[in-house]
Formats: sequence, C-alpha cells, structure tokens
Amino acid sequence: LRRPRQLAGGFVAQVVLTNTGSPWSSWSLDFELPAGQGVDSGWSGAWQAGHKGVTVDSLSWNDAVGTGQKVYLGFVGTGSG
Repeated sequence: LRRPRQLAGGFVAQVVLTNTGSPWSSWSLDFELPAGQGVDSGWSGAWQAGHKGVTVDSLSWNDAVGTGQKVYLGFVGTGSG
C-alpha cells in the first residue's frame, strides 16, 4: 500500500497485487485500515467497506492474472494517520 498523495481530510492510496504463484481466474483482497480511516471510493475492483475492514473483488476485465503479472488498484481514503 502506497499513499502517494495527501488530501484535505483524506488521502489517495495505491495497492499493487503481484501474482507469484499459479495463474488466478479471479481474486479477492481483504484488509483493515487504522481506526479513523475509511474508503470513500475505489477503482479497478468492486470495493466494499464495512465495520470489519475492506474487501475488493476482481472485475470481469481484470479477473485473470497470470504468473508474474500485477493488478493495480487505488482508492480515496478518508481520515488521516
């Protein structure tokens, strides 16, 4: 997770998933943010934010990821930290 830009009341973050194993036919990512932070909007995945964390699922156009390939995701976060 990289936070390349700070915004008033939030930040922009980039997430890079790298497939180091067998090819993926789909993917899902679960992660938690520190207290006081959240997700306002995201791209390159189906984003769902809840009380227990954030889940991002692949979309039809980025489901398949070959060995050594990367998936680039990003989101606008709320809060600071």
